Amino acid sequence: MRPQASNLVETHVSSLDEWQRLVSSVAGSLTMVDDEATFTGIVSSRQFGSTALVHLSTDQPHTVIRDPAPSEDATPQIAVSLQIRGHSFLEQHGRTARLNPGDFVIFNLLAPYRRTFPEPSETFFIVIPMAAIAIPATSAAQLSAVKVDGSHGFGSVVSQFLTGVSSHLHEFSGAAGARTAQSVVDVVAATLMQDLDLIVDSRELQRRRLRSAVRAYIEAQYHDPLLTTESIAANFFVSARHLHNLFRDEGTTVAELLRLERLRVAYRLLNDENNAHLTVAQVASQCGYANATSFSRAYRAHYGSNPRGRAQAVE
Repeated sequence: MRPQASNLVETHVSSLDEWQRLVSSVAGSLTMVDDEATFTGIVSSRQFGSTALVHLSTDQPHTVIRDPAPSEDATPQIAVSLQIRGHSFLEQHGRTARLNPGDFVIFNLLAPYRRTFPEPSETFFIVIPMAAIAIPATSAAQLSAVKVDGSHGFGSVVSQFLTGVSSHLHEFSGAAGARTAQSVVDVVAATLMQDLDLIVDSRELQRRRLRSAVRAYIEAQYHDPLLTTESIAANFFVSARHLHNLFRDEGTTVAELLRLERLRVAYRLLNDENNAHLTVAQVASQCGYANATSFSRAYRAHYGSNPRGRAQAVE
């Protein structure tokens, strides 16, 4: 999936191969095993920045296997999986978690695991980079098939929240959706601190949370021609200098993130056959540029070619 805020994508699956392909696109390379001749299910997904929210429903028993070792440049990720209907088992690093409706499990998405669904099931699957919740490398080993009981205590509160997010996944969009996704990340971080006694760097967590929120805000508001580093800073009640320092360690700036987001969206619009009717001036306007001339100049500097070789390229 693409690393920007996306619309809800709902796919009705009619084969195990298709199910495997769709789930693997979010959770990494997986192998699916099913004894039935036919397989049907529904995959509904949203992507907010680096956080993926996926609702999975199928009436077919099956097994999910993660065996291959990840590549060296793979982003460390954790998965949170809420059991909504049916029950399942997850095995990882010698641990086995049995999940009933309302329970959820936290596990290392890149490490080998085996997930068995012996009956019709419905789950809510969340993929979060470890960096987003400031988990130290020394604590990552604790995140192996960790079950959180959703029937009582803090686990019950989290379970109800995640169930609500899953059932309203189609309603989230723009900045509100991005902030909801960030709330999911925050709740997961709180769970790790509450139930697992993980040490999370709270100061770094706040910095990463703000970086994530700024990226999501840019992805939602890039079309606004008045959007600047200063206006973004004002939205988050911080100074422009604070934002500059916030992204300095990543070797970028807020202005650069905004520039790249506008160009990325423009490239997608220009290369979509369904948008053939759009003039370059219209694309420029939709991407937050004051006029087609400044847009064409920025596009050419970045991609090395004009936005589109048409008579209306500059209007």
